[in-house]
Amino acid sequence: MKKGPFGRGAALWALFVLLGGGLAQAVADGRAPELKIAVSPSVALYGTPFSLKVTGLRPGEQAAIKAVSTDARKILWESTAVFEADAAGAVDAARQAPVSGGYGEADIFGLLWSMKPVNSNSQKRIGYRDDEVNGWTVDFSVSDSAGATASTRFRCVYQSNR
Repeated sequence: MKKGPFGRGAALWALFVLLGGGLAQAVADGRAPELKIAVSPSVALYGTPFSLKVTGLRPGEQAAIKAVSTDARKILWESTAVFEADAAGAVDAARQAPVSGGYGEADIFGLLWSMKPVNSNSQKRIGYRDDEVNGWTVDFSVSDSAGATASTRFRCVYQSNR
């Protein structure tokens, strides 16, 4: 079998240029890549640090991350913090302090412990009521300055299935 005039390296370079061209064009047009939010792992033992990252922002762009959860009494809880994207257009909630919100220092648990009940008609302070059997679920969402949104789900459990 005879090889063509271009080797495998040239073919890979051409593929890179074609695939990377969309990203380069988006940056040149002032558009950011697709907004994404990711939590890892998606299920973690209570108190175990996790990763919460946002990508697809423009460098320096502000984005609001919201945490929403419903406790065992069916009370809706939420918190919001605004972050500024780094030079790569990303936010790492474990390593970056929010520019505004319910807490002020880099803290991966900040969006969790700063949640407050929504529309609670209780006059006394209430606490989040966990489901000791199934753990609890938090829906994280992010919105950028253009109004684009993305979401992901995190589940905190009290015992491992391993």
